[in-house]
Amino acid sequence: MARPRGRRGNHREYYLSLLLFVLGAGVGLLSLALWNMFTRGMIFTFSAFSPQGGQVYVGGLRIKHWMLGAAIAGVGAATIRKTPWAAFLIGLGTALILDELLTGDLAW
Repeated sequence: MARPRGRRGNHREYYLSLLLFVLGAGVGLLSLALWNMFTRGMIFTFSAFSPQGGQVYVGGLRIKHWMLGAAIAGVGAATIRKTPWAAFLIGLGTALILDELLTGDLAW
């Protein structure tokens, strides 16, 4: 039988989820910045928001950030009640989607 949670337990879960979301978003932005820096030789602080990074194709279909972001955030949303690390996945996916929105590069 599950132990009833008090008021403190709910606050701890909330702050842990918030921290993991922010950490996931930070890892997403850092990974995009590193991808752009290493694939195009760009050395710029906000290179995560630049659409000139390397391109990945699978079977002739270009894999875009928002596609990966939606898949990662979807996995996080599906597991949000099972593990607090789901918030990390949602943050990571959100960062990838926002990168596409801010660059205006949402096309297929």
